[in-house]
Amino acid sequence: GGQLAAFFASERVDLVIVSPLTCTLQTCLAAFPHGAAHIEVWPVAAEHLTDSCDIGSLATAFSQLAEQLRALPPVWWYVDDETSRADPHHSRERYREFGFMEPECTFHARVDEFVRQLQRRAEARVALVGHSDFLNALLERHLPIEGRWLANAEVLRVELANPEMPAPRE
Repeated sequence: GGQLAAFFASERVDLVIVSPLTCTLQTCLAAFPHGAAHIEVWPVAAEHLTDSCDIGSLATAFSQLAEQLRALPPVWWYVDDETSRADPHHSRERYREFGFMEPECTFHARVDEFVRQLQRRAEARVALVGHSDFLNALLERHLPIEGRWLANAEVLRVELANPEMPAPRE
């Protein structure tokens, strides 16, 4: 966390987008402590749901982001059609009992939606605190970067000459 905070202290960042999963919230607040940047929690940036760790939890330990976290829908992660979108406990129970994965086409649609939301923003310098699968899909689908898997807390600078990202590659 300290190395990230030192790195970002020397960088101008207009907006920080963070997934609402606990690991990214922790990394984000370590990298951007005490209001060092404007932070927004975007569920659309969550990891591809393939494991129980990709299901949201009650993030009450993040007072700096508490208002945004309380404003999220009760179930903001992927659930199958038989799982309640209103009851997070039901979602966790169903996952424990039956398991389910976010279909790849649904995941890719979400990555593409993230790009559309990003394109509507006015900020020029955006940091994304995200997850391996999500970042890999973003790089492969919308930038000419294939097969790149970022390590934990790795920073990859991507500059877009044109604010319009290319259409996703299939």
